[in-house]
Amino acid sequence: MIRDGSRLVAALLLWCLGITGTYAQRIVLDTIASHEAVLHVGEEVVVKGVVAQVVISAKSTAGQPVFLNMGRPYPYQDMTLVIWREKLPKSYKKYKWESLTGKTVYVSGKMRIYKNNPEIHLYHLRQLHIVEEVKENK
Repeated sequence: MIRDGSRLVAALLLWCLGITGTYAQRIVLDTIASHEAVLHVGEEVVVKGVVAQVVISAKSTAGQPVFLNMGRPYPYQDMTLVIWREKLPKSYKKYKWESLTGKTVYVSGKMRIYKNNPEIHLYHLRQLHIVEEVKENK
C-alpha cells in the first residue's frame, strides 16, 4: 500500500476536484501503487505510478487513444492508462503526451482488464494529476 505522504497528496487531489467527505476518505484509502493494479479490477481507485512509456495511436484510430504504460514499457507494464483524445477539449488535442514519460502521476478511475492487462480509461483530464518535482535550493 501507499505510504501516508502519498495519501495526503491523493486527499489534496480529491479536494481540488471537489470530492470531499466519506466518499473522498474511501478513495484515499483505496490509493494503490501501479504494480498492485491487477488486485483491484472492478474497483474505483486512485493509482500512483511512474509513466514508463507513452504510445500515441494514429489519428485515424477510433477514439484517438494515447496509452500511458505504467511502471515498465509494453509488454511488461504494470498497467495502462488509456486517454481518449477525441473526448478531450480542443486545447488538449495537441498536448505533448511524450513529456509525461518518467513522471509520477496519480490517476483515478475504475480498474478494468483488457487482454489480461489492467487499465483505467480517462475521459476527463481531472482524472490525471501530474506530480511536480520539488527542486531543493542548495
